[in-house]
Amino acid sequence: MMAWTLYAALLVFINKDIVSPQEMSSALIHDKLFIKTFWEQKIVSHNHMREVEEDRMKKSALTKLRDEWLLRLETRTKHLKNFGDNHGANSATA
Repeated sequence: MMAWTLYAALLVFINKDIVSPQEMSSALIHDKLFIKTFWEQKIVSHNHMREVEEDRMKKSALTKLRDEWLLRLETRTKHLKNFGDNHGANSATA
């Protein structure tokens, strides 16, 4: 209620005349519509930017390169383990 009276007082000061309740309610409705429109535009913009970023990430070669390097590391680790197992078995029999 306090915000409404401050808003009404501000309108009276700006217009230098008395503001009717109809004018006040239309001003409040206008503000609500402005705020709603503002946030709807922000949401649309955010969703568009998110979609653009997802498309960019899908086209990126980074995932493919990462997968290739993981495969190389796994293969290398497997070969080193097999080499260690075979080398240890050979030295134990010697």
